[in-house]
Amino acid sequence: YTVTRKPMSWHDNIDEPTDDEFLKLFHRAALEPRKKYPEPQTESQEIGWNTTPL
Repeated sequence: YTVTRKPMSWHDNIDEPTDDEFLKLFHRAALEPRKKYPEPQTESQEIGWNTTPL
């Protein structure tokens, strides 16, 4: 759990390095299913899933 920082505290205002792996996971989680997966993952996703014609 994270604790909220105090806005006037000088040691909390020091820049921390960004975690690139976390940012990649976070951005991937925000993608829509068609961009995440090559095929539908559930039966409900099959309806309206844009596929290339045969």
